[in-house]
Amino acid sequence: MANQKLTILKHVTYIKKILKSLVKKKSIYVYQIKEVKEALFKEATVYGEKVNILIDSGAVGYIIFKKHLDKVNNIIDISTSVRIIDVTDKKTASLRLVRQVSIKIRDIETKMVMIVTES
Repeated sequence: MANQKLTILKHVTYIKKILKSLVKKKSIYVYQIKEVKEALFKEATVYGEKVNILIDSGAVGYIIFKKHLDKVNNIIDISTSVRIIDVTDKKTASLRLVRQVSIKIRDIETKMVMIVTES
């Protein structure tokens, strides 16, 4: 703006305050964008039923709740010693693993191994 002679004396006088307020707002905005990129909610079909899923790009595994497996009468396959940290930072033991969980998001269908938790 200064190079284009669009500034006035007040701009020059208050430049530090203006920049400080812009930086604060920008930092908050960038933080919010980061959160949105890390977690994405989507609708998917799991074992033939529509469910809401959370896609977390920072996660190291896939989790399914036992109550959903009970609802679709699926048997839990394999025992495991995997421990997970939930959203409240509480460490919990997973119940078991289940293989070949059929998931469909739009027209993409895949099967994966998932960790089973209580809820």
